[in-house]
Amino acid sequence: MKQDLVDIVLCVGNSLVHASDRRTGLRAMAGALKRGGRLLVTSRNWELEQPGGVEEVERRGRRARVTRSWALGRPSRHEIAVEVDGRTVREVLTLWPFTADELMDDLRAAGLEPEHSTHAPDVPRYLVVSALR
Repeated sequence: MKQDLVDIVLCVGNSLVHASDRRTGLRAMAGALKRGGRLLVTSRNWELEQPGGVEEVERRGRRARVTRSWALGRPSRHEIAVEVDGRTVREVLTLWPFTADELMDDLRAAGLEPEHSTHAPDVPRYLVVSALR
């Protein structure tokens, strides 16, 4: 079955940090694009210290207490504990944080040319638009 190529691919919601091999993921996204197609990537600014802490949230009428903690390094660990109705569920995510410069290098290595970025040293999240060469 032949895959149809697309004009645009979205990699949003800070998902790229979950890839242990960003370049392979970016090459796969580039492979779905028509020549000149665009990849839009949104990311948390991993060059800023990431806060941990406790947050009370409500979903579908149920309250939950969410605790986040970070361990610095590469890869880094992000522990989430959600307490609902007296029961706590814990999950540990492994993340591979990156700098904006590393992302630009990875995009180019995947055959994409960065065209626009909203990255700045003090912004918590940013967007990068790149085109398939």
